Amino acid sequence: MEADSFDFLGGSYKVNDNFSLMAYVGRAGEAWRQYIGTASYEKIDGDETFDFYGVDSVWLANSVQYAEFNRPNERSMQLRYDLNMASFGVPGLTLMARYVKGDQIDFTKADPNGVYFRAGVDDEKRWERDFEAKYVVQSGSAKDLSFRLRQATYRASSFDAGTDEVRLIIEYPLSILLSTSPLCSARDGRFLLQAPSTPIHL
Repeated sequence: MEADSFDFLGGSYKVNDNFSLMAYVGRAGEAWRQYIGTASYEKIDGDETFDFYGVDSVWLANSVQYAEFNRPNERSMQLRYDLNMASFGVPGLTLMARYVKGDQIDFTKADPNGVYFRAGVDDEKRWERDFEAKYVVQSGSAKDLSFRLRQATYRASSFDAGTDEVRLIIEYPLSILLSTSPLCSARDGRFLLQAPSTPIHL
């Protein structure tokens, strides 16, 4: 693939003598950002799941719409493609497709007294394919109102069940004078509606 620019970032973080995390990401794109291709590689170098640690997300390169790809010893690779349709005469519309594949999942070396230990469950595999279309209204009274449609297909070997999921996210920024809601600041607010697989947040 020919591109006018290419960015590469990678590194590793050693948590302790038995656990380290490595992530490498590359991005290539034309100068006018018509499209962006991204590839990432990730390896969980430990016998326990890379857990959430009290928060609602794990900040891993391959944590995507449905799966986190954070199981013990899991190796995962992602290919992602983003397309800005403004270059094709449809400003405000962006498209995304990605595919993540994970393998080498091994639960047998986890703490036998822990929640992630599964006897005889090793060399497991899984994959996820995501599509997203997002449109942001460009002008008028509904300017900046956005609609995001997401579809995910997830499949795994015997250790996990597969699923098909569709989400619709409607987002609209509001300029307000005063708010006591923790979701809104005094100068800017944001309402997020998401359906059907998660509750509606308002």
